[in-house]
Amino acid sequence: MDRRQGRTIVAVGVALAAAATAGAGIIVQEKPVSLLTNTLVMHAGRPFVPLSELARALGGSGRYDPVRLRYEIRPGAAGVLQFNPGGLGALGIQRLDGQVPGPSFSLRIGGQDVAIEDQDHVLLPSGDPAVSLSFLARLLGGLARFDPSRGAWVLPPGGTANPLRFR
Repeated sequence: MDRRQGRTIVAVGVALAAAATAGAGIIVQEKPVSLLTNTLVMHAGRPFVPLSELARALGGSGRYDPVRLRYEIRPGAAGVLQFNPGGLGALGIQRLDGQVPGPSFSLRIGGQDVAIEDQDHVLLPSGDPAVSLSFLARLLGGLARFDPSRGAWVLPPGGTANPLRFR
């Protein structure tokens, strides 16, 4: 771990396809945080976070239903991330509100379904689906960017108006 200016680089066990980004981690803009994930999966040059790691970061558990194409996360109180249900509407992503999801993948967090219409944001390896780092950053209210000077992906901190935020 590298602690410069109060920031923590995490995800030291990163599996990357491109040699130029070997050793990359994830840091959170403007805020030191506990470890978000040990695993960052690169696919077609894009970073993805396994949903099991997102469930762990939310202090809870996750379960994948491959028939319904849905991953359900039950957040807990001890996570690095916190779920803010009111932030879903402000984000402008489709809330299913009890409807049965169509052919798109859905992420159920804290009892609310969110359809992920753009299939480029979902990676479905056997057993543990993953979402793109850009989709995760969107849930945190911003964009993910790679900072080559630090060799790390930078995420926004999130806030009470966003679906997710760092505690």
